[in-house]
Amino acid sequence: MISLFRKIRQKLLSQNRITQYLAYAIGEIFLVVIGIFIAIQANNWNMARIEQRELTFELKKLTENLKQDISGLNGVIKSNHSITSNLDSSLIILKRPKGYPKDYFLQKFFSINQTVKFNPSKISFNNLYSTGKLQAIKNQALIDSLFQYYNFEYYMATEEAIINHTRDVIRPFLMEFDFLTINQANTQNHDDETAYSFELKSLEDYAGEVRIINGIRFKIFLHSNLDDYYKSKLAYAEKLIAQINEEIKY
Repeated sequence: MISLFRKIRQKLLSQNRITQYLAYAIGEIFLVVIGIFIAIQANNWNMARIEQRELTFELKKLTENLKQDISGLNGVIKSNHSITSNLDSSLIILKRPKGYPKDYFLQKFFSINQTVKFNPSKISFNNLYSTGKLQAIKNQALIDSLFQYYNFEYYMATEEAIINHTRDVIRPFLMEFDFLTINQANTQNHDDETAYSFELKSLEDYAGEVRIINGIRFKIFLHSNLDDYYKSKLAYAEKLIAQINEEIKY
């Protein structure tokens, strides 16, 4: 093709057809410019296609992270419900301490020592953010939703409050309040509880201790708030998956 253009230019020059030569040269330059423009556009299109493919891949990984979060949230919600249910039963028992055996109460009351914690998976989101791929998302509403979801950490303050209250208030008091009985079948030592002469507290003693009653009530309050936060985050995760799937379609 280049040799053909060269022959045409030489023929026009040899025939002293300067005007036609200039017109032809301009046309040739125009064709070259058009070719370069097309090549640039093709390269840009190809790069955009590659970037979109990479973004789609990352968004699919993000949905997997969110599905892990949903599974984790369902797990902590279930555990949280179990704790609040047991603590609520403990309060019911302590209102009528003579109507229940102490062993049954202690089974329910054990939940006062329990805490829950949700750890979201942020690997894909952090990768999108650190690589700048987050800005390639066309839907601004999705970007806003992502930041809102991963900055939704109200539950963490409540989790910490529960952990601190349990560790710093409940357990130290209970360690001094009553002798700790342990199921020997679940221990690997040879601790004989009958060798100690401590007088065990009665269920009435538990019912008459305001710090125990308030400790149970405060734990129920915190775990109930935590349940609301977990459910809100769960709903947000499900909504976010739907938004991402819509983004991937386009």
